[in-house]
Amino acid sequence: MTEINFRSATGVILTFVFAASLFALPASGQNNPPPPPGLPTISKKPVAPSTGLPKPRSRENTKRRNLPKPLPQTAKPLPQPPKPGLQSPPPLPRASAGGMQLIISKQLGVSSALELDGATICADKKLVDPSNSDGASFQNYFSKNQLGFETVALTDQRENVDALIAGRCDSLVLEISKISGALAELNANGDDYVVLPEIIK
Repeated sequence: MTEINFRSATGVILTFVFAASLFALPASGQNNPPPPPGLPTISKKPVAPSTGLPKPRSRENTKRRNLPKPLPQTAKPLPQPPKPGLQSPPPLPRASAGGMQLIISKQLGVSSALELDGATICADKKLVDPSNSDGASFQNYFSKNQLGFETVALTDQRENVDALIAGRCDSLVLEISKISGALAELNANGDDYVVLPEIIK
C-alpha cells in the first residue's frame, strides 16, 4: 500500500514539473526578453539570400573604365634663329637632268670617251666652269678616269659646232637635249661625226 502511494506521488510531481517547464518556455515568434539595464543593444539587420552571381556594374562605371587615357603633351621646340657668321653657301645651279655627251669626228678613230686622254674639247662656258654642277661633273669625270684634257670655252652651240668642223678641238661636249640638233648640223653634208656612248653627269 505504501509503495503504491509513493509511486502515485512521484508521478504527480513529475507531471507538475513538466507542466511548469512548458509554461516557462517562450512561445514561437515571441520577442526575446530585453537585456538587463547597462548593456548595449545589438540590432541585427536582415541578410538577403545570396544568389552566387556578381553584382552588375553600373553604366556610369563602365563608361569611365572604357575611356582612353589622354596622351602626354610634349612641347615642340621653338625654331632657333641662325647663328651669325655660320650662313650656308648658296646652292649650286642645278645640273642638266639628262647629263652630257661627247661628239667626235670619225677620222679621230675613237670609240669611247676613255680614249680621249690629252684631247682638246670644245664646250659652252657653263659646262666647263667648275663653280656650277655641270662644270663640276665634267671636271670630275676626267679626273676620276685620269684623263688629261684642254678646253676651248665658247659662248653658244653655233660657235662650238664651227670650231669642231674647223679642227680647233678633237671633241665637242653638249647637253644630251642638244646633241641631236648639233649632230644634224655637223652631218649636213655627210656622216663624218658620231656620239660617244658615255654619259657625263
